[in-house]
Amino acid sequence: MGQEAQQKEELSQSKLRQRDQQWQVKLDALQTELEAQTEQDLRRREVESADARQRALRELEVRLRQEMQQKEEVAQAKAKQREQALVAQLTAQVEAHQKAAQERQKELETISATLEPLKAQLVSAEKERDEAVQSATEGVRQVQDLEEKLIEASSLLARWNNGKNGGGSRHQPTSPLAMVGRSPGRLGQE
Repeated sequence: MGQEAQQKEELSQSKLRQRDQQWQVKLDALQTELEAQTEQDLRRREVESADARQRALRELEVRLRQEMQQKEEVAQAKAKQREQALVAQLTAQVEAHQKAAQERQKELETISATLEPLKAQLVSAEKERDEAVQSATEGVRQVQDLEEKLIEASSLLARWNNGKNGGGSRHQPTSPLAMVGRSPGRLGQE
């Protein structure tokens, strides 16, 4: 009986070892399967994470492009507004200059219209002056001619009187015309 118990014990031990080995094999298989599944999950998560990062980058890029486009549109709107303001300012300045030029032109035309009669009057006055100077010169020449004739006549009368009176002192004419003839410039000619 002892041997039989020992054999039973050995058989029992052998079964236990066999079971332990089976459990170990199952455990190893399960561990390998879990490691494979974990690695697969990690790869899937990495792929999902990479996809999520790619999506986030694309969304960020889209958002940045939209912001840049909005900023560009705002800048263009401001530039267009500034350009319109400058055009309006320049247009107002041009119109003001044109209006001032038209007013100056009207003033010049008014002054010119005012000057035309004055020019005509000046030409007429100059003509009258020249005619008056010419007439005065002609009158002076005629007076000089008359003075010379008067002096000659006085001298002739004086000689005639001297011949008639017997030749006393020289006769001095007393008529006003004779006195005019005896102006200082003429006395030497007598």
